[in-house]
Amino acid sequence: MPTICVLSNAEAVLERLVSEITALLSTGVSASDIAVICGSQANSRLVSRRLISNRIAAIPVTHSAYAKDLRRVIWMTYFSSQLQAGKALEPTDEANKEKLEVALGPAQWAAVVKELRAIRTTSLESRYCACAEAYLRAKGGVRAKANQLLRSYLMTWEPICRRLTCPRQLLKLSRATAQVQCLTPQAAAGASWRFVFVAGMTEGVWKARKRQNDEDTFDLLVKVFAAFSEKLVIVTLPPTRPCILSAILAVAPLASDQPAFTTSGEG
Repeated sequence: MPTICVLSNAEAVLERLVSEITALLSTGVSASDIAVICGSQANSRLVSRRLISNRIAAIPVTHSAYAKDLRRVIWMTYFSSQLQAGKALEPTDEANKEKLEVALGPAQWAAVVKELRAIRTTSLESRYCACAEAYLRAKGGVRAKANQLLRSYLMTWEPICRRLTCPRQLLKLSRATAQVQCLTPQAAAGASWRFVFVAGMTEGVWKARKRQNDEDTFDLLVKVFAAFSEKLVIVTLPPTRPCILSAILAVAPLASDQPAFTTSGEG
């Protein structure tokens, strides 16, 4: 049933999310049936990194138009590690290499391969960043205005690399067909999941800077609260003043067979 978990700090919020989602996955629930709604893209990345560090496939859902670019850079990260180790590629990876060469063009791909061969780091984070920059240069420049959003999106995965130990893990994560989605109410609009978690990492669930933002988020959250079919859990810090959560709970529609929200503490 819908539950509110009011916890003492952000670390406790993250740990509760991990334990709740781990418990669901252990019963056979698919990760793609689970969503975590966060107040900002920064928090969605924070939550996804924590889930990933606990071996839970998760992805921050932002700028989905660049998902193909991200997969290319992640594959390049794996490819560069194989080059450094002098290992041959699997047939599927040879096919990926050919597709990327076609996408970038022979001259640009040759320049990229030259950069990848020069990478000597053992740090996955540094390797990923070097590959991202090589890809951006092939697309027109690391600082090119046209690449600004792409660069921002690629860099959201830099901290995720710190939680992993090798390029193969990163590649496996990017290819996972079932992933917990961590996203904002704006990105969640119109979607639905079996299990929805609302993560409040700051005061209450969210505190908006402007009244209009507050009203917009209120409307979106009402829809999010109706987007779960089996379970809704709100994991939040204690509100120190009236916040969006308080107002939402007063009007959020619940099915007639669902009991009222309950509150649980830490643990």
